Amino acid sequence: MYTAYRKVNKQNPRETANLLSFLTFGYTIGLFKKGYRRGLDESDIYEIPQNCESKRCGDKTEKSWDTSKTMLQLLWRRFGKLFLIYTTIHTTWTTINSSLRPYAMSKFVSCFDKNQSTLTKSDAFYYGGIVIFLSLLRCLWVHNYYMLECILSLQIKASISSLIYRKILKLSPNQISGTNMGNVVTILTKDVRALLGSMWPLSDLFIGSFQIIVSCIFLYVRMGNVSLIGVAVLLVTITIQVLVAKAVMKMRLKVGKMADKRLELTREALSSLKVIKMYTWENFFHNRICTARLSEMGATLKAWYYLMIVLNIGSLVSKMSFPILIMCYIRFGYTINTEFLFYIMGLYKDIGHIVGGIIPNCSCSSAEFFASVKRIENLLNADELDKGQQNQTETPYLTKFKNKSIPTQIELKNVSAKIGKEKILKDVTLNITEPGLYIVIGPLGSGKSTLLKVLLQDITEIYGSIDVKGRISFASQEPWLFPATIKRNIIFGEDFDRTKYNEVIEVCCLKHDFQTLVDMDNTVVTDGGLNLSRGQQARINLARAIYRDSDIYLLDDPLAGLDVRVQEAIISNCLKNFLKNKIVIFVTNNLDHLKYAKEIIIIDRGEVKIKSATDEVPVEIITKTNFLEENRVHNNDVSLHEISRNIYHEEKQMGHVDFTHYVKYIKFGGGVVMFTFIFGIFVSAQFTESYSEKLLSKWVDHQHDSLNNSSTNTTVLIDEEKKSAQSVFNLYMIMIGLSTGLDLIKACAFLTYCRNASIKFHKTLCHSIMNCVITFLDNHFIGNILNRFSYDLDLIDELFPFLFMEIIKNSLAVAGVLVLVISVNKIFLFISIFMIVLLVLLRTFYIPAARALTRLSALTRSPLIGHINASLEGLSTVRAFEAQPLLKDEFDKHQNVALSSAYMETTAARAFGYALDSTGALFLVMVILAFLFMDTDNTVGNVGLAVTQVFQLTNSFQWSIQLWAELEQCMTSVERVMEYTNIEQEDKEGKTPKQWMKTGKIEYRDVNLSYNIEEKVLKNINFVINPNEKIGIVGRTGAGKSSIISTLFRLYHYQGYIFIDNVDISSLSLQHLRKHISIIPQYSLTFEGTVRANLDPCDIYSDKEIWDVLDKITLTKHIPNLDINLTELKLSTGQEHLICLGRAFLSKNKIIVFDEPTASLDSSMSDLVQNLINIYFANCTIITIAHRLESILQCDRVMVLDDGCIAEFDSPQKLLENENGLFKSMIEVTRVKI
Repeated sequence: MYTAYRKVNKQNPRETANLLSFLTFGYTIGLFKKGYRRGLDESDIYEIPQNCESKRCGDKTEKSWDTSKTMLQLLWRRFGKLFLIYTTIHTTWTTINSSLRPYAMSKFVSCFDKNQSTLTKSDAFYYGGIVIFLSLLRCLWVHNYYMLECILSLQIKASISSLIYRKILKLSPNQISGTNMGNVVTILTKDVRALLGSMWPLSDLFIGSFQIIVSCIFLYVRMGNVSLIGVAVLLVTITIQVLVAKAVMKMRLKVGKMADKRLELTREALSSLKVIKMYTWENFFHNRICTARLSEMGATLKAWYYLMIVLNIGSLVSKMSFPILIMCYIRFGYTINTEFLFYIMGLYKDIGHIVGGIIPNCSCSSAEFFASVKRIENLLNADELDKGQQNQTETPYLTKFKNKSIPTQIELKNVSAKIGKEKILKDVTLNITEPGLYIVIGPLGSGKSTLLKVLLQDITEIYGSIDVKGRISFASQEPWLFPATIKRNIIFGEDFDRTKYNEVIEVCCLKHDFQTLVDMDNTVVTDGGLNLSRGQQARINLARAIYRDSDIYLLDDPLAGLDVRVQEAIISNCLKNFLKNKIVIFVTNNLDHLKYAKEIIIIDRGEVKIKSATDEVPVEIITKTNFLEENRVHNNDVSLHEISRNIYHEEKQMGHVDFTHYVKYIKFGGGVVMFTFIFGIFVSAQFTESYSEKLLSKWVDHQHDSLNNSSTNTTVLIDEEKKSAQSVFNLYMIMIGLSTGLDLIKACAFLTYCRNASIKFHKTLCHSIMNCVITFLDNHFIGNILNRFSYDLDLIDELFPFLFMEIIKNSLAVAGVLVLVISVNKIFLFISIFMIVLLVLLRTFYIPAARALTRLSALTRSPLIGHINASLEGLSTVRAFEAQPLLKDEFDKHQNVALSSAYMETTAARAFGYALDSTGALFLVMVILAFLFMDTDNTVGNVGLAVTQVFQLTNSFQWSIQLWAELEQCMTSVERVMEYTNIEQEDKEGKTPKQWMKTGKIEYRDVNLSYNIEEKVLKNINFVINPNEKIGIVGRTGAGKSSIISTLFRLYHYQGYIFIDNVDISSLSLQHLRKHISIIPQYSLTFEGTVRANLDPCDIYSDKEIWDVLDKITLTKHIPNLDINLTELKLSTGQEHLICLGRAFLSKNKIIVFDEPTASLDSSMSDLVQNLINIYFANCTIITIAHRLESILQCDRVMVLDDGCIAEFDSPQKLLENENGLFKSMIEVTRVKI
């Protein structure tokens, strides 16, 4: 495999930092300086610390999983001890802080009560010192604790991600068919992130619950039985929150499944986009994906609403219960004093924070945690392919000896194999001991490929005795290439032997192809090998198998997509000569190959017969055997421009996120007017919040004055104070109610606004990708594109709305608190300005590095997704080559780089948080010192208000600045999505003449096509195809056959002129052009959906027309109704190909393009199709690309392409008269009967 990153040698400075630097995050200053001066790139990524290294974490976790029954048990065994230690220490700190701080603060405030005489100035210094000390200690401990949290989270991420990937490599074939790429991507991005993000809130939930218990005990000690009223209210509130959290958990599971479906639909569309464009189905697939997105976001919004209800219930109860409890306490005849009031207020501030914030957030987070755990656990518990544990009745073992002294042997005794409920092989007995070429033939679906899978033990249900001695090599029917250089695709982890490598290149007919590529065999292969021709893919896939030093070579029809001359050359030079001393089992549908066989293995209806090459093959087998490969959609035989840069490379944006992205978000959400309206609700909510705090301060003053007046027995004054207090209390309750209601309204309105923005971003991105020029797909990996559709959109969906909402809310809260604090004393205005300037400077220094690290983290995720995608597609080959360790090592390399980026990002964030909190602590110090050294002449309520609000202000200050930084970091996801919305689009403007395409005449004039500056793939192509003429196109692989078709559909920009019915197609609308040309690809394109949707996705034709077509293609008896899902019918590959043919019957176009019209069909069905073509397409112009020359001998003319030029073009009879012609030589090589 191939790693896109250089070896990282720089050690993370945290590993070598001294104690002071370690505790104060001083080791990050160098990183911040570098980011501020020039930005950061991949070369600045440090080496991942050993305790977070992917392989190390994965090995330990895999061992633990083997003895664990559940995911929770695994997490506890691997990480429970550290989690418990961290939680216990933090609980201890929180308990001490929550006990001492309210006590010290209440005592400090009481020192300013002029009617008391027990507390002195020295006491004020003492208690003020305690408050300051606790604030400074909090800064030091909390952020180092958060850092420990983050390191443990990275270890868990490395462990779980590695375990999931290793599980994927072990999945049974049945599970693979049920596990789509969308599901895996969702688990590795959304669910792993949700697990990590929800794990520590569970710790906070425990700590908060413990803190509430401690606070309630303190309340009971100070207030007695009256405190039970408050405790009861809290218990009821918490119960409601837990119940709602369960509902959230169910919705999160639902949203996860919806995201899986959307991502799988997206991947399906991306992998077949070229054919989709030919069919003009872009809008259908776009609407299909966007409909899934709407359902997903609808469920997400519902979960958000539930969360907001929980939060507001907690907030309302926490705000109302304090004054109500005090009123009850007084009504029961108890007396209060200033110290008592502020002590209880301090306890309730903590309780309010827990009930109004921590518990609802953590309850919902815990719901997400268990939902994510369940989804991950379902994947980890999926059935595995356990070689040696199949249901074999005798000698259940498979041996793969590398010892050359042990003779190579394949022996099967009474072997049967089942896939699902269907028995594919029945009591097969086979014994092969001598080297030679053994050719396997049989009808479509007879079990040829299954026989090879049995030998590979790649099927779950196998019965009988299997004894395979010798090392196995395998070439799959579907070419599998992974993103790496061609050379690495061939070597595939084997030792490099230059001599052998050159021989393999020669016998696999790749030498000429390499010479046509700019970087030769160092050309980087894109996803699925789409920058190579189909034939090149097949031969590289074969070369990998041949290069491996093995005793047994299993070849599953790898030559079907090659032209006849190349096939003959490979069989003769490679299979017969190069592998002459090896056992070669070669599956084929081409009976012309039988002459090379040592023995012929005939499979019919699951039964095996062996005949020598001299025996005659039964006629019924010949009539039922199809001649070409059964495969999925892939296209072109073009050789696109080569990629010599690092795989998965993306251009990283530099500098700040452009303000236009913020504007775009606001526009997508609903526009400036709607945003202004919602912002107005935020302002109103903050006003009621701040005013209620001021009212609470006044109420405390009234209670204090009432207490003082009661001591002087002034009845009139007492009554006036009580009336004033009641009036203030009533207004306070009204403001609290309004504040809560406005909070709920603003949250729901804003989240709906953000939901609209998310939907619009996805819709715009999807539309851009579906309508992009095809060269974009040739140059961008599916992993990079899916990263936008998965991780980046997930951040925009789940994180961005709450960041955006919180920053608005906190910014207004800061403004509100500043007004309250300044209202106490004007000197606090200057202190506040100083604090704001200092915090903004810190952000300015931090944000360039943080922004760059966020972009790096996004860039380093793409290789993981691309690697997983490639692994899933080639799992059979990976297992056959026993290359799981190689792929695991490659995955670990990719993950280490991604983890290191995340580690650096986390460290920087924690350093920034420490700096902000330290600055906030400095603000508190200055306020306390101001009260101690300056005669402020404030009421005790104002002093209490100032001190409590400063506590809130320091948190709000640093939280707002941190949110501001995180928001810009999150905006990089918006930036990345917008980057792909601005890619070059196909120009679909043009004429749409209604009376066009009457005859189907095609003319090419001086047409040239190239994908890079260096070389043309079509050179001065000139020809005319007359109306209703039947044309066959042949040529060696890479000669330009599919390039002709690409230009006809205007998939690429070409030079020259192409006319259809004397109209230059460049002047036509793309949709209009492509709709008037039908194509039947060699490999059928079907998708999950109804029969109707697969035949007529645009809903143009009537039921009668569709049933008539189904009758023509003999599928009526297999289809009960048009609305049944096509996947439920379990059609064979040949029958799926008939569906593609049915589309051409429905369209009734004058020009039909066939890429092997009888591909994947048996002989009788092939005759049927040919008759249908002759009957229904007799008055059509037909272009047929062919490898099987028999299929084009009845054509009016044959075009022979060679190296991008037309070498010959005439009737088959005329071409055969030319003894030195290419067509004549091709016929002679294949021995086609004329």
